[in-house]
Amino acid sequence: MTTLTAVDRCDRCAAAAVYRVRKADLLLELDFCGHHFRDNAADLYADGWVVTQSALAAPELEGAPS
Repeated sequence: MTTLTAVDRCDRCAAAAVYRVRKADLLLELDFCGHHFRDNAADLYADGWVVTQSALAAPELEGAPS
């Protein structure tokens, strides 16, 4: 796992990535800008993805692990 830096980009658009998520049973990480993370967070959490790095505090969302 590499550290999230200013050169990392959202996997959905060209914006700077501020969240990195990982699924425990996969060797896959996804990077998201704030907008795309908020749009997809509930589904990501429901599917078992976890935030491994964040440049911002993860928003409080229904379904997010405590």
